[in-house]
Amino acid sequence: MHATEADCISSITIPFTLVDEYPDLRYSLSEDPLKTMAAGDEVLFNMIEDLNGSLRARIRVIGLPDTCAIEINSLRTRDRNRLLRIDVNVLDVNHNSGWIKKIDWHCLECRAVNHTSQKFLRGRIKPWKCCDCGKIRNRSTDFALDSESTSYEDCQQILIVDSNDENEGQRRVIDAWLFDELVGSVQKGDVIRINARLRLASTHPSGDFDATTLRAFQLQIESYEMLEPHEIDDEGQGNGEEE
Repeated sequence: MHATEADCISSITIPFTLVDEYPDLRYSLSEDPLKTMAAGDEVLFNMIEDLNGSLRARIRVIGLPDTCAIEINSLRTRDRNRLLRIDVNVLDVNHNSGWIKKIDWHCLECRAVNHTSQKFLRGRIKPWKCCDCGKIRNRSTDFALDSESTSYEDCQQILIVDSNDENEGQRRVIDAWLFDELVGSVQKGDVIRINARLRLASTHPSGDFDATTLRAFQLQIESYEMLEPHEIDDEGQGNGEEE
């Protein structure tokens, strides 16, 4: 387990071979990795809550099997909601930033606190109805944001390409995002094996999902492993599907 005092984030890496021993857990992780890992994070947090109530826990699964391996050029919309293993070169690393993960709103009618979970790279979600007095939002000023209790998460955008793609003119560059304690841990030029989920982002300059139906591919990195050049399979990676 790794924890830092500055960000109060603890993470534990679990090899997939341990998950593989439990068929139900393996199926759940394959079919709905987001909910499965969130449940694992909550269990881990409850285990260490007595030690430090301010510590936040994250589970990082590594060592995904060959059935999860894929190349960036082979990504398709059907690969959403799957855990994917991709060997990549890091072309560039952007500055650290943050996003609002959960917002607390005060109802201006009764002062009750309303919680709304946000979606990454989407517009802010406000409560439509007060959880206490039942007042329905009619104006944008019916609820006031509480910036002190609102939850934020560190994030960082990196640009990556397939590690075995030597044709620079045809390389497909894709955005990937790091979160929490992974932020700042990757450098330009690194060769890494990412374990990630494919997500869709709006192609509209404003980021508005309602402005267009066209979506761009992005990867949300759940964990990664550093690679040396000799560790990359010379035969390339499969796409995890049988012909």
